[in-house]
Amino acid sequence: MAARLATPIRLARAVLCSGVPAFLAAAAAVVAMLVLAGTPSLDILRYAAYWVLLVVLPGYVLWRCVESGGRLADDLAAGAATGLAVELFAYMAAAAAGVPRWYAVVPAAIVVCGVAVPALRRRVFRKPRAGYGAGTSWLIAAAVVAGCAFVAHASFPPAGLVDGYPLTSFVDMSYQLALAAEAKHHFPMTTPFVAGQPLHYQYFVHLHLAAASWSSGVDLPVVVSRLFVLPFVAVTTVLTAALAGRLGARRWAAGIATVVAVASLATPAGVWNIVNVAFVSPTQSYALVLLGGLGLLVVDVLRHRTPRAAWAVLALLLGASTASKGTVLPLVIGGLCVTVACALARRAGRTRALATLGIAGVAWGAAEVLVFAGERLGLTVSPLHVFSGGTKFTGFGLTATTPWPAVGLTLLVWTAPIVGALVVVIRARFEAGAAFVCSVTLGAVAGVLLLGQSSYGESYFVRTAAGFGAAVVGAALSRPVSALARLRGMARTRQAATVLASVLLGAVVVATVQQRAAVAPVTVWQAVAGPARRPAPSGYTSLTLAEVRAARWLRSHAGTGDVVATNEHCRPRVPHTYRPCDGRDFWLAGASERRVLVQGWAYTTSARTYAATYDLNGATTGRFPDPSELRANDAAFDRPTAAGLRVLRDRYSVRWLYAVGVDSDVLRRLDTLATPRFTAAEVRVYELP
Repeated sequence: MAARLATPIRLARAVLCSGVPAFLAAAAAVVAMLVLAGTPSLDILRYAAYWVLLVVLPGYVLWRCVESGGRLADDLAAGAATGLAVELFAYMAAAAAGVPRWYAVVPAAIVVCGVAVPALRRRVFRKPRAGYGAGTSWLIAAAVVAGCAFVAHASFPPAGLVDGYPLTSFVDMSYQLALAAEAKHHFPMTTPFVAGQPLHYQYFVHLHLAAASWSSGVDLPVVVSRLFVLPFVAVTTVLTAALAGRLGARRWAAGIATVVAVASLATPAGVWNIVNVAFVSPTQSYALVLLGGLGLLVVDVLRHRTPRAAWAVLALLLGASTASKGTVLPLVIGGLCVTVACALARRAGRTRALATLGIAGVAWGAAEVLVFAGERLGLTVSPLHVFSGGTKFTGFGLTATTPWPAVGLTLLVWTAPIVGALVVVIRARFEAGAAFVCSVTLGAVAGVLLLGQSSYGESYFVRTAAGFGAAVVGAALSRPVSALARLRGMARTRQAATVLASVLLGAVVVATVQQRAAVAPVTVWQAVAGPARRPAPSGYTSLTLAEVRAARWLRSHAGTGDVVATNEHCRPRVPHTYRPCDGRDFWLAGASERRVLVQGWAYTTSARTYAATYDLNGATTGRFPDPSELRANDAAFDRPTAAGLRVLRDRYSVRWLYAVGVDSDVLRRLDTLATPRFTAAEVRVYELP
């Protein structure tokens, strides 16, 4: 009887130690968050199928072809990063050719080649390394769930989805939706809410969002307001553990690194973490995944652990990182410069370090010319700029009234990555791989202290390097804790460390809840189930159902090349901010998925130039650069004439008018000059003759 029971017991133990149950439980928790937030179940299923089949699977095949083989979880996460890079360039080519849906041929071809070609098949299906073990796997899964729960609670639109659209959303999310809509129907992209104005921005994530909508069949507002962010958080968390392992961390220490990656949420200015702005900054979430995969590959390339084909994948990831977030390539190039110096001093790995730096430099130069056109996005050399201005952005976020535990935790969160990087690189004797990761971490601190941006965007240097910082902390803790455990006679170092990290994770959750209780009281249940049931907080934009339905009517009836004119340019003014116009009014371009002649002009090239000139915060105000165009647009809704409408049609290619809250006398006049096509409450849509 004992012999009969031995095999099932061993099998059950092997399954538990593999980490599969932990990661399945985390996936189930993430799905539950989406369902409880009002996301349609069919959309979740479609989006999951898209991620698995068109992102993770082709990326995993490509990654396994050029890597020596790691843990299954690590390779899947790195495969997701690689798959995103493949998707990006495939979608660019397909969209430029006018057939955006056909980009999926490329990832499908990669999977077919990986299975059909014997030499590739052997590499793809070779046995992975042993997993993290049960304890560490559950710890990583807990970090994933904690990070996703924070994002769901703090960031999902609080009013839920109505007719598949968030009537209430964070003010900048309409900007992200507008760019995603532009990417869905046009490439090369221009500014969709000021038709014809060039777009010099980090827009690669918006190409991903467009590809996701085309491939999954999920409506773009659902992708942007619900689905895109949680897979990014999960993948970044696993990549953090993998990077800690590359730095020599034991398995349990890699688990601790994932806890550190979300730990600073409890601090007043929690920037050393991977989830604080994950939802409101899609560019940041996208960049963290690409940088995580890139970091793993750079370390292995520098350590001579990859075949020659890895250089192609390295170039692919570097290219995709260029306009994922403007902070990525400066950190990577700075880290590689230090790595080259270390390699020259050690007389080892010089060729690979120089070649990697050369590829990164070429990629950055190409992006500066083709994407950013030399624009700095308001970033200037301004030492200690982060310590100026209001307390919301200043320094560490500390004030005279900050409780002393928060002060201590903030200082710990800031010093731990710095000290950890120094410990790891010195312990490794400035080996190239360790030098690169530690240099990126320290370079992020230098970027925050030496540079400045009108909306304190320099803080994104630290946010971008948060995964690297957590990895070096985990690696730095690995040896001392193990030595202490042996000194104390502890036989189960990993188990003790896992318990310690679990306690730390619990303390972080409690501290985060207490820290944010004054803003949005939350219970553990609300953190998972509450996003769709809270009132709209400050900084959110609310729309009426009539406005949204009119915009969606335009999406269904207007051609993708049509231009819309509207009388809405400014958000409702918030006291003491952005006088005389808060130009962050982009929602019509996103909801209708059509270009608007002039809606809001915040975040445009002209607005950023104006903000930098007059030292304004956020590039959200300023004069419209073409007064005659704005006068022609507004005249159609104030004093409409047949001649004025002809100017809009012939000079500015406007075909549709979207009028909101216009005086009844003006509407009667418009009824005689244009064709009313849709009416809902205070909104009326006209087609120009």
